[in-house]
Amino acid sequence: MILLLGGDAACTNQRFCRNEYNSTSRQFYSIGWGLTEVPRDIPTEALQVDLYFNAITSIPTGVFNHLTQCTYLGLSTNQIASVPEAAFRGMVSLKELYLQANRISYFAQTLFLGVRNIQNISLGSNQIANIEEGTFDHLQLLKRLWLYNNSLTTLSPDVFINLPRPLRLELSRSYTDMNQWNCPSLCWLKHEEQHGTVTWYGGRLPRCAVGGDWTSLQCGHAGKVTRRIWSSFLQFVWSYSYNIDDYVFCHFCIDG
Repeated sequence: MILLLGGDAACTNQRFCRNEYNSTSRQFYSIGWGLTEVPRDIPTEALQVDLYFNAITSIPTGVFNHLTQCTYLGLSTNQIASVPEAAFRGMVSLKELYLQANRISYFAQTLFLGVRNIQNISLGSNQIANIEEGTFDHLQLLKRLWLYNNSLTTLSPDVFINLPRPLRLELSRSYTDMNQWNCPSLCWLKHEEQHGTVTWYGGRLPRCAVGGDWTSLQCGHAGKVTRRIWSSFLQFVWSYSYNIDDYVFCHFCIDG
């Protein structure tokens, strides 16, 4: 059964705006209706929430906290510039989050707190210039991460050190991609690619602004990991305490 939930005060055109909820599939959707705010009438039992192609500018703190059963949240192609800390904290069942094609330039390290079951995150086509260490640390089920078409030039290996492997990434999508990768700084990713612990979504390789072509990128020998690492091969976390000169099993390696 499809229920029409009425117009929303945040709609830019009340004549055409409406929210719909399919009680059978438990899908809430308001796609392309010109919403400027996240609707407040999303049913608690919703499994999928689609808010694509609107004009939403921000995500208020706690607006999704009641959606404890939701597994899919689509917020792409809006005008979101501001995302609060722990914006999705209450969404304990969330597996897929799509935030591509917005105006996000920064998000807090704590953005993904409370969404430990998430598997897919899309942040492509935003204005992100930096990702802080620890942002993804607790996301131990993450499988796919899209970061194409932002304002990124490099990624620290510390951003990914506690993520499971294999991990599928997309750092570039087209020849006009806005990311300007300094590829020599990504040699740690090159080593992971060679060991099969990182693969490229759709076969799309990073496009280098510095360092020539990714396929011919020359990197030195792999270095050593000097902190707690996640081993997806053994399916548990190993904690190490050792002298920096000791060699250890290397989940991923960095130059040095």
